Amino acid sequence: MSQTFVVEATRSRRWWVLECTEAPSVSQCRTLAEAADEMRPLIADRAGLAEDEVEIDVRVIVPEVIQGALSEVERLREESRRANAEAAARSRQVVAELRAEGLTLDDIGRILGVSKGRVSQLANAS
Repeated sequence: MSQTFVVEATRSRRWWVLECTEAPSVSQCRTLAEAADEMRPLIADRAGLAEDEVEIDVRVIVPEVIQGALSEVERLREESRRANAEAAARSRQVVAELRAEGLTLDDIGRILGVSKGRVSQLANAS
């Protein structure tokens, strides 16, 4: 059974400084992709576990100004996901309404600015 250890990664010039407080160990690497492989043997040794029993949860520590920007990006992404879901639902409604009026898939596609194939997908999803 594996055990998960948190490793905090903080940027220091050209390196990522890696630290695990649960099984006290510190190292460094050039890229975040290297972090888990760099820390796994150190943590396994400190914790008295086999390397394949050690899972690494790398948590990147960034300056507050960057964290604020990241939070804003996530908020905007969520807002975009909601807007896309609403647009898709409304598109399905419009396609159904236009089909009920007897319009062809080609005409509906021209009205909506999408391909006939996309109109067919929207019509079948209704």
